[in-house]
Amino acid sequence: MKLYVHIYLVLLIILAAAFPNEGLSTDLMKKICDKAHNKDLCGSIIKSHKETGLQGLASITLNIAYSHALRIHKKISELIKKSSSQSKEEKALQTCFRSFNSVLDDIKGPATMALRTKSYDDVNDYVGGAADKSVYCDDAFIEEKLVSPISVMDKVFFQICEIELIMINILGNITTA
Repeated sequence: MKLYVHIYLVLLIILAAAFPNEGLSTDLMKKICDKAHNKDLCGSIIKSHKETGLQGLASITLNIAYSHALRIHKKISELIKKSSSQSKEEKALQTCFRSFNSVLDDIKGPATMALRTKSYDDVNDYVGGAADKSVYCDDAFIEEKLVSPISVMDKVFFQICEIELIMINILGNITTA
């Protein structure tokens, strides 16, 4: 009987070493959210998915960014249909439409692939570019002296990208350390 207990304990130790708990530590969660401007948003993303580990959380956050960008893109499409042709609003909305079209392509394709292959510098470039494009969208309305009907959605998208970039920078530092 003692032999079986010893074998069981040895197997348990081997399995624990082979499959460590990859959940996020409280310190790492705090480190990420302390750097984010929207700490509540950061906390809600992390607390909902902290058991996935940092790499998994970065993947989930990238998917959240994509989903949010898709909602913005759909909203812009609806607003374009309602706007009068060749108006200042329609011009700004078209700029936003093109920007978010590019955002969706970049996040779904190259950014996701770069994250899978742990090419964190590339992920940083694509997500940073996506955040910049959301700013271009807001700027299109400012240039026309209009209030953006999607500015709140844009701001949240930018904040999700910021959280993703914080995670990516930490992941990049871990792999180069």
